[in-house]
Amino acid sequence: DEVRNLAGRTQKSLAEINSTIMVIVQEINAVSSQMNLNSQKMERLSDMSKSVQETYEKMSSNLSSVVSDSNQSMDDYAKSGRQIEAMVSDFVEVEKVASKTLADSSDILNITTHMSGTTMNLDKQVNLFKT
Repeated sequence: DEVRNLAGRTQKSLAEINSTIMVIVQEINAVSSQMNLNSQKMERLSDMSKSVQETYEKMSSNLSSVVSDSNQSMDDYAKSGRQIEAMVSDFVEVEKVASKTLADSSDILNITTHMSGTTMNLDKQVNLFKT
């Protein structure tokens, strides 16, 4: 009787141990599945991180190009400004020469008019002497 009781308790204990082992195995399987999912998520996150890094590197390169182009544009604008200043200076000089030419032309016209009048008077006086 005692052996039977012992065998029954042993059987019951083995069943409980088996049940506990099954629960542990199920938990291990669940943890393993979760670890696999986490590993896949980490891999995707790593890929996304690489993609973001490549994008930032391209943006940095593009930004460097934009800065370089902007600096070149600023240099070109400064050069254009200096050229315009030189042109304005040349226009001022041309205006001075044109003003002087106009004044000289006016003087020449006055001299020519005076000479014409003097020539006419001289011609009249010569005609008086001829007669």
